[in-house]
Amino acid sequence: MASTEGDGCNIKVAVRCRPLNDRERAKHVSTAIVCNQEKKHVQLNYTKKEQGKRKELCKEYSFDNVFGMYSTQVKSSLHLLSLPNLMFS
Repeated sequence: MASTEGDGCNIKVAVRCRPLNDRERAKHVSTAIVCNQEKKHVQLNYTKKEQGKRKELCKEYSFDNVFGMYSTQVKSSLHLLSLPNLMFS
């Protein structure tokens, strides 16, 4: 779960989902991850075979910051650098 302000948590986690690359687009690969930047959720959609049948599954994960596949590395880095109490080691 994503932490909330003032909960005493020292670790913040951010995720940035990349867009499909040229090879993946050429193979008509579908995207398995959906990013919701406002809700700070990442949804993973996948198919699992159970007893010979295909089953569509979905899992959702929460983070402190989520950057979708159309956000740039620069934009996400600048946002993270603007956060208070951010430390890099």
